[in-house]
Amino acid sequence: MFIGLGEEGNCDTTPLKVRINGELCSTSESVPPSHMHPIVKTIAGFDVPLSAVKDGYNRLEVASSAIEPGKIVWVEIDVIPSEIIKKGEKQ
Repeated sequence: MFIGLGEEGNCDTTPLKVRINGELCSTSESVPPSHMHPIVKTIAGFDVPLSAVKDGYNRLEVASSAIEPGKIVWVEIDVIPSEIIKKGEKQ
């Protein structure tokens, strides 16, 4: 999953904590997609535990410990089968 900050306020993605259905997502080293909207100033990647994803609706929570607020302007969740990741075809 990728979260983009921009337009106004704090664009520091370092203090972001992301949860899917209550489960914490770890930071990711995945390469962000190249098709981001131009208002995105900074982007952070997170690995979503497959066990956290449910059929139907899923709850995404983003929190920051930064003092100055930021503005989320873009979120993308990319589902990549584990077989492809193991082969190194996409990271």
